Amino acid sequence: ESERVNALYLMNHYFKVKDSMNSWWKSGAWSESPFISELIEKHWDHGPFEVVSRWIERDSSVVELGCGVGGLYRKLQAKGISYLGVDSSFLSILIARHIYLGGFYPGKLRYPADLLFGNLAQTAEIPIAKLGENIQVDFVVGEIDAVPVERNFFDSCISMNAIDMLDEPGSLPEVQRELVHSGGEVIQTGPYIWHEKVARGLRGRAPKACDSSASVVEWLYEKVGLKIEARELHVPWLFFKHLRQLEVYSVHAFRSRRS
Repeated sequence: ESERVNALYLMNHYFKVKDSMNSWWKSGAWSESPFISELIEKHWDHGPFEVVSRWIERDSSVVELGCGVGGLYRKLQAKGISYLGVDSSFLSILIARHIYLGGFYPGKLRYPADLLFGNLAQTAEIPIAKLGENIQVDFVVGEIDAVPVERNFFDSCISMNAIDMLDEPGSLPEVQRELVHSGGEVIQTGPYIWHEKVARGLRGRAPKACDSSASVVEWLYEKVGLKIEARELHVPWLFFKHLRQLEVYSVHAFRSRRS
C-alpha cells in the first residue's frame, strides 16, 4: 500500500499536462475516459503547487513539512532557493533523495494505468540527478512534532495537506512559526478531511464566528501570532488513481507572516 500511495504522489508531484509527451492519463483504448481526460486537462496543472510557487521569493531558504516525494522543489528550483524537505515516510524520502541527490532506490518508479495490468503498470520517466549534483536541496526523515532542524532560521516554512492528518492540528502552526525567523512567511494548504474526533475537538474550542474548516484553520494560525497576507479558497487538487478513477479535492491555501 505504501508503494501505491507514493506512486500517486509521484504523479501528483511530477506529472504535467502541459508539455507532456506521453499523455499519461490516456490509454488509447476503450478504458480511456473522456470525462476524466477533460478534468485533468483543465485542472491538473493548476493545483496547490502553482499557488505556493507564486508565493515563494527568489533565493530564499525554505523548509517543507510533509514534503512527500519532493515534487514541490522541482517547481521552486528555478528560483535559486535552498530547500529542506521533511517527511515521516522513509519510502517518500528515499524516492526524493533518489530523484534529486542520485541516491540508491531498489526498484523502478511506477504509476497506475489500466488495473487489468496491475496496480502499478507503467514506469515513470523522471530525470534522476547524479550523485552530488544538487547542493541546495536535501530531504530527511522526521515527525512534524519533533522536526530535526534549526529554529528561527528559515525564510519560509511550507506545510501542504498535512494539518488534517494530525491528532492535534493546533500544533502545526506553532511548529511552523518556530522554524521561520522574524518576518518569515508560513504557508499552509489543505482540503481538511478531518477525523470526527479531531473535528469535534476543533468545534469545541473554536470561536462561534468560525463557520467552516478554512476559518478554523486560519484562526489556529492567527492565534499563534501569524498574520495572514494572501489566500485562495478553492484550489483544485487531483489524484489519478487509474484510467477510470480520479479523486478531486478543493484545497484552501494561505500565506501568513511572523511578526
